[in-house]
Amino acid sequence: MALNRSVKLNSGYSIPVVGLGTWQSKPNEVKKAVAHALKTGYRHIDAAAVYGNETEVGEGIKASGVDRKDIFVTGKLWNTDHKPEDVEAALDLSLRDLQTDYLDLYLIHWPVAFPQSKERFPVDPKTEEIIVVDVPIKDTWAALEDLVKKGKIRSIGVSNFTREKVETLLETAKIPPAVNQIEAHPYLQQPELLNWHKSQNIAVAAYSPLGNNIYNLPRGVDDPTVISLAKSLGKQPAQLLISWAVQRGTIVLPKSVTPERINDNFQDLLHPYPTLLPAFGSSESDSYSSETTYSSDLHAHSYTFITDFIMPEIASIEYFRVPPRWLFVKITDKGGNVGWGEASLEGHTQAVEGCLDAYIARYTGMEADDIEHIWQMSWRSGFYRGGPVLMSALSGIDIALWDLKARRLNVPIYQLLGGKVRDKIKVYAWIGGDRPSDIAGQAQARKDQGFTAVKMNGTEDLGWFDSPSALDSCIERVKAVKELGMDVGVDFHGRVHKPMAKQLAKALEPHRPMFLEEPLLSEHIGGIKDLSQLTSTPIALGERLHSRWDIRPFLEAGAIDILQPDISHCGGISEMKRIATMAETYDVALAPHCPLGPIALAANIQIAAACSNHVIQEMSLGIHYNVGGQDLTSYTTNPEVWKVTGGYIDLMKGPGLGINIDEEQVRRLSQGAEPWVSPGFIGPGATNPEIAAWAQKWETRNPLSFALAGKLNFPAPPAFKYPDQGQFYEPLSCRPLRKHSSMFRI
Repeated sequence: MALNRSVKLNSGYSIPVVGLGTWQSKPNEVKKAVAHALKTGYRHIDAAAVYGNETEVGEGIKASGVDRKDIFVTGKLWNTDHKPEDVEAALDLSLRDLQTDYLDLYLIHWPVAFPQSKERFPVDPKTEEIIVVDVPIKDTWAALEDLVKKGKIRSIGVSNFTREKVETLLETAKIPPAVNQIEAHPYLQQPELLNWHKSQNIAVAAYSPLGNNIYNLPRGVDDPTVISLAKSLGKQPAQLLISWAVQRGTIVLPKSVTPERINDNFQDLLHPYPTLLPAFGSSESDSYSSETTYSSDLHAHSYTFITDFIMPEIASIEYFRVPPRWLFVKITDKGGNVGWGEASLEGHTQAVEGCLDAYIARYTGMEADDIEHIWQMSWRSGFYRGGPVLMSALSGIDIALWDLKARRLNVPIYQLLGGKVRDKIKVYAWIGGDRPSDIAGQAQARKDQGFTAVKMNGTEDLGWFDSPSALDSCIERVKAVKELGMDVGVDFHGRVHKPMAKQLAKALEPHRPMFLEEPLLSEHIGGIKDLSQLTSTPIALGERLHSRWDIRPFLEAGAIDILQPDISHCGGISEMKRIATMAETYDVALAPHCPLGPIALAANIQIAAACSNHVIQEMSLGIHYNVGGQDLTSYTTNPEVWKVTGGYIDLMKGPGLGINIDEEQVRRLSQGAEPWVSPGFIGPGATNPEIAAWAQKWETRNPLSFALAGKLNFPAPPAFKYPDQGQFYEPLSCRPLRKHSSMFRI
């Protein structure tokens, strides 16, 4: 696959990530090299006046037959032309030789000025030193800005500038530099300089990406380890280093005049050693790489450099409890690369934190690339497995590892899952729906946000259905939403018993809801199957199923139509992808549950992009839990990714999860954050809703045992004491039980 990708500059124009360098090319070779490169697929040619071959470059462009508008041409202003009055004439000469009327990018070649001269390096005959004159860079830059206004240049930048030089330029520049072209390769990585440019939204172009032997040092392309790795892949060493440089996020300018090498240098190499150095991505990524120590013997050090990054180890795992009710996980590898996950388990934050503490001790020092190995260790090592607490902690770890790896490779996670099957994701919002008087207003507000579908409570005040009037109230709420032209899913949270669920499904069917969610609790698989056979409305559930083993019985029974696992509860991206594949074999759709934070949602979007049976995604933007506090947009620096248009959000294209976490905000708001406590729902007469409904379901069979059901407020089906008897009774049979201190009493 050709390296024909581009990145957008701060000027708004796009620059191909690989260009043909023309420095030090011999006369009469450049024309053929440029023409061949363009015919091969290159669309970026890097030239400079001082190279003395711009005429040949222009001839090569013309000979290629490629339309000029499809080629990105870079030129450079030489040191003898820094005076503002000399700049345009120098540019015009380059334009003439290159046979073009504009340049895509024009760079100040060096931050030093020589006097105007026919000699490229004017020398003082007395001192035999190059003559340097004082021309403020800001004046030269202002002349370039004028040429942008004239249309002779599209983007302007610098070359060989230090951070300090760029900072000085930025103080007065009206147009910020789009590019700084510097020497960068494994022996001269310059990570701090690259990171700073990233923070300023200035792209970095790397010349001499294969190494530079003008300092009498070996080149990276000749390094024994690079040669060995390339051989193991059946590739050339140059291909390995070019791919590495692109993964770092630099624009790469390899030079060659040999057709075979020109071809090889343009081949994308996603090698199994992508972590030679943690990759920096395009404009959405967090940072360049990396942590590398230098020694005086660079060639001897190179082996350490390569092996250190083949499989980077986990340096640290942190977690952050943040409002409104989320638990974020951050993993950092020894190269300084970061990934974020979410382990939120509503109402059980401390339990998950305790599990994360154990995982931190276990996984720190392990290889961050071994995502599946870490997942399997978490599942299989420790005798007890599964359940919401363990799986939520594992989810946070798993999502963070996927984010870290994809960011290092400069690709979205979905590219590591097989690539995308869609460019936008259908979404729905939660509106509550407890009050009939509020429902239309809530739904309209969501419609105004861009949603075309919502999900609402099926029960007023989160109570259980206990009469036909309650059922009628639900129907009216659904109708109110449908009248706005919106689709609606109805969520019952498992608070309906089977006899009422049958009536409910039949009554709602004419109104065609998207789905009925958890009409019964997930433990009642037989009842759910019976219900699904009574109605044409899709039955959905899955948020309380925590692995593919939990889900398998529902698929085998044919009990559900839409599967709703929660990526923060079911084992993360790794397990969610497996669950999606399982569901597809049973012709079951995927609509992940997600009333959680931005990391969980972004992880779901990566799954949605790669899974053909994904149908719709829950989105917690503005959910009632977040009202008056933090929301999806509160912890990211690119909240625009959550914009909803026509019921869809666009697929994020940035590396990793596609969102940029505002770590400063996370750390600030995590200070003193209290764990979120699940609300307790008490029905009429201070009754625990689940027990009361359970009692109602069976009272006609055993009225004696349930005469006092309305006075109970217990967390589980109880045994009771009947007022006129001195014995305890088992609810369903009234069989006397022995007194025991653990029995519930009235």
